[in-house]
Amino acid sequence: MPVVGLDISKEFTAIARSNFERAEVSDYIEITVGDARKNIAKLEGQQFEVVLINADKPSYKIYYDTILEKNLLSKGGLIIIDNTALWKGTEFFGKPVDNAETEAIMNLSFGDISKEQLGRALHDFNEYIRKDPRTEVVMFPIFTG
Repeated sequence: MPVVGLDISKEFTAIARSNFERAEVSDYIEITVGDARKNIAKLEGQQFEVVLINADKPSYKIYYDTILEKNLLSKGGLIIIDNTALWKGTEFFGKPVDNAETEAIMNLSFGDISKEQLGRALHDFNEYIRKDPRTEVVMFPIFTG
């Protein structure tokens, strides 16, 4: 089974595909460009041993529920969800960073969504999966979450 990716960016997908070709692995990787909230449901009938969610944070619950409801995860499979811990270190705990390099990393733009809104969305998502009896949750906080 190939690696399957969903991405919203035509530009970044083109870069990725170029790299896959140079690495001679393009035959093993499929990327669908578009709204992942819609495209993930089109994967119904396939099962994956590992799923990585690293997308628009407010939609994490949609991706998570779709994966489980559409039976996309094999028994004993693993869902890896990026940036669920501290989310750039400050939003949730309100503690400022004291390192200029880390501060520069944390000042990324997230469109119309404030860092506080992202922090709240991730907290709500974490609480949702923590209480979900369908899965067992383990969190590994590493740098930006």
